[in-house]
Amino acid sequence: MVKISLNEGLRYSLIVAFIAGCAPPENLQKSPLSADPVVIEDTFDDVTFQDAERLLQRALKTDSNSPSRQQLLLDSALAFHQQAQTNRSQEILNQIDSALLTDADYADYVLLYAEILRDNAAWQVLQDWLETTRLAQISTQLTLGQQYRWVAIETDLNIQLGAIEKSLLPSVTLAAKLPTAQKGRLHNQIWDLLNRLPSHRLASLQTETDQPHLIGWLQLAELLRPMRGDQNTQSRLFFDWRNEKKEHPVATLPPDALRAEYAAEPPVTSIALLLPLQDDYRAASQTLLDGFMVAYYKFLETAAEKPRLKIYDTGKRPLQNVYSDAVAEGAKMIIGPVRSNSVHSLVGLDNLPVPTLSLNRTDVPELTGPANLVQFGLSPLDEIDQIMERAWRLEQRRVLVIAPEQGWGRRSSDYFQQQWAKRGGRIVGTVHYPKNVKDFSPLLKAPLHIDASEARGLQLRRFVNSRLKTSARRREDVDLVLLLGYPEVARRIKPSLEYLYAADLPVYATSHIYSGSPQVSKDRDLAGIEFCAMPWSLQGHLATPLTPEPRLHAALKRFFALGHDAFLVYRELNHLQQGHASPPVFGATGLLSLDKGQITRRTQWAKFEGGRVVPLDVE
Repeated sequence: MVKISLNEGLRYSLIVAFIAGCAPPENLQKSPLSADPVVIEDTFDDVTFQDAERLLQRALKTDSNSPSRQQLLLDSALAFHQQAQTNRSQEILNQIDSALLTDADYADYVLLYAEILRDNAAWQVLQDWLETTRLAQISTQLTLGQQYRWVAIETDLNIQLGAIEKSLLPSVTLAAKLPTAQKGRLHNQIWDLLNRLPSHRLASLQTETDQPHLIGWLQLAELLRPMRGDQNTQSRLFFDWRNEKKEHPVATLPPDALRAEYAAEPPVTSIALLLPLQDDYRAASQTLLDGFMVAYYKFLETAAEKPRLKIYDTGKRPLQNVYSDAVAEGAKMIIGPVRSNSVHSLVGLDNLPVPTLSLNRTDVPELTGPANLVQFGLSPLDEIDQIMERAWRLEQRRVLVIAPEQGWGRRSSDYFQQQWAKRGGRIVGTVHYPKNVKDFSPLLKAPLHIDASEARGLQLRRFVNSRLKTSARRREDVDLVLLLGYPEVARRIKPSLEYLYAADLPVYATSHIYSGSPQVSKDRDLAGIEFCAMPWSLQGHLATPLTPEPRLHAALKRFFALGHDAFLVYRELNHLQQGHASPPVFGATGLLSLDKGQITRRTQWAKFEGGRVVPLDVE
């Protein structure tokens, strides 16, 4: 938790609370809104749990309709928050009559409540909370410390909403106001935001703003983005940029990720790639290898070093034997294995002799394995989590799930249903379809209650009037359809939904629904579907376009992108392991971050419109 600064009013309240026989509480004065406190403090040890209790007891002894009571309650809530007593702090905030607070106190009240909502991931409530009329009216009067807190809260919210650009200018503007000693954390935040933007937006935003500081940030991010994974080239380019932009704030105080003292150890230069190159896994492994080599040769265009790569076939020999051979022959890092059972076998080990980046994931966060193991793969559960976040934020609680009866679709469907129930959502129906379904209407009639509606119409005609005209209706208690499947299947499901009177229902899908190759005439049948889109499949999102063979099946194209990102993660792994000091990696498969031994992905959002795929503003 980042601790907020202790303003002078709270310091004074504490002093008054400790002095016996002090003046009546009505005489307490808070600092005016325009008077800046210490802007940011990482710690302050002068407030204790006992201090917070004294403030609360003093507040409770004060007249309930007194502004001083509200002030003391707020001060005690702030103090409890500093002691990580979040629930206690929120309970006290709920007792405050905010109409009796001064503007200065009201700003602290709104911001503290907002921080608690953020920490509890209550994003929709937080979005509404920050739109209070009174806060908007006093926003120009906020102290630097309050502005910092507001920008930090809104940035976390905008990251969740996918509205990265909204936080850029406020962050850059505020950073220019801060003293040098206080800029560092905000510069890290700005750099993190820039690394979340698609490459084409780094370029186009420069023509959409007249703010020189923001333009400089964007230029730097655009310059360095293609060199992710090449630390030496990035450092040289940054040095040249800084010499040209001596007046820019980044020239004097770079974000931690670009500072020499924070530089990670360079990646090892002897790597072994472990792939099953036989039988059923051959096509997927070869495609993954192709994607890996595209990134490898792109790196060699600018890099002074040349990593040594050796490929080992795990198709016919036990994994432990192949792994041991690779290490014995000099590999300083292992990339692989691919098979899920092989990854599980690594997770069960106590230690590994060299850093190992698996190309599959267990999908069980608790199964992190030995310290040297980092799990990476195309787990659809990352995208299911994104879909759940968005649906919940938009209050789409009642979901119809349509998914394959086996494989990744079944696992994703089961995961969604389990996690949705934990949130308090409702599954109104589930359709698990077999591989070779041609007509989905019979499968969808029952969960949409079309069959029941038709039966009622038949009864009316039978018992009332045989000439009576009736029209079937679908059930009304559905907010959302979750559709899991590849394009060729989804193109049959969406028209079936429309035929069964469900054309108005929102439909969300994972990235499996799009092959990455535009097929306008065929994809008209997917109109309106919103889905998690891997960046490689959206024009302009990557600094260098990734172009797998167009004739490949959508599933294989995903392996091509995984291979590309496997090389990128190998080059960036030491940076990712630094946590807060390193921004996420904008990869072909998504924004890549390291959490508890697993690389997680966050994709973009897109929508089918008129047979074409367009990036979606999800805010």
